Amino acid sequence: MKSEASSDTMPERRSANYKPNEEEDKNRQAEKLKEEVKLMFGKSVELLAKLVFLNILMKLGLSILFEKEIIEVLDTIAASIKINNYTLEEDLYATALCFRLLRLHGHEMSTRGFMDGNGSFSTSKCRDIKGLIELFEASHLSLEGENILEEAKGFSNGILMGAYSTLDGELAEKVAQTGLVPSQMASKNEEEDKNRQAEKLKEEVKLMFGKSMEVLAKLEFIDILMKLGLSILFEKEIMEALDTIAASIKINNHTLEEDLYATALCFRLLRLHGHEISQVCIFSVTSHDTTYTIKPFIFFG
Repeated sequence: MKSEASSDTMPERRSANYKPNEEEDKNRQAEKLKEEVKLMFGKSVELLAKLVFLNILMKLGLSILFEKEIIEVLDTIAASIKINNYTLEEDLYATALCFRLLRLHGHEMSTRGFMDGNGSFSTSKCRDIKGLIELFEASHLSLEGENILEEAKGFSNGILMGAYSTLDGELAEKVAQTGLVPSQMASKNEEEDKNRQAEKLKEEVKLMFGKSMEVLAKLEFIDILMKLGLSILFEKEIMEALDTIAASIKINNHTLEEDLYATALCFRLLRLHGHEISQVCIFSVTSHDTTYTIKPFIFFG
């Protein structure tokens, strides 16, 4: 009886040949990707690029995985805007996106940024369809008595509806996604909606390539896309970014920086995409008396 009881309570031992199952592999890969995305929050990028990055995570339904990081970033942005007298930039899209994300996360945001010096909507904003779409979405976050946002809703609604018949491609799809367009003017087929959303996200990711960011941040961004299996969708942008990085390294006397992780990542991505890099010269070893220093750098053969 004792032996039976003992065998019932003993944990099952894994054999020496034990291999993690597919589910465990997926979980590990997911955790690794999460950590890499978290690193993106600490990179130095322009304000608009960071807002677009947060917006993509939210629309992909991934914000719950990075709630702490998103809140910290938005807190920093909100504090910066207050210090700068509540101004962001004269860009309707950037202003409306910033307003929407900050208000969604509980920050008290002034609506004055939507108006010109005369207290009305600028006529120049009538031509910014992308900005008007974001303004329309932001207008749904109005508080009681907040007349400016009610005016913003009518202002953006009227222009978008009037311009819809003249639009095509991505902009027409984005206007249709707002729900402003009657069903007889735009298909509500679920599959088409998914395709439009996918295209919208693709365009937003493509915009990230044009943003000013550090070399390491751009390399990590490319690496994440590759590990997610999305590189085929952004092949042209990835090649252009890596070509630029490779050219920059050549101009800068074949060095990247004294950072093994950055050097190895750069080497791997450039070599994977056909750049001639000598594996012999990945490391430079120099001696100071009896101390040896390993200095990573990239060398083009």
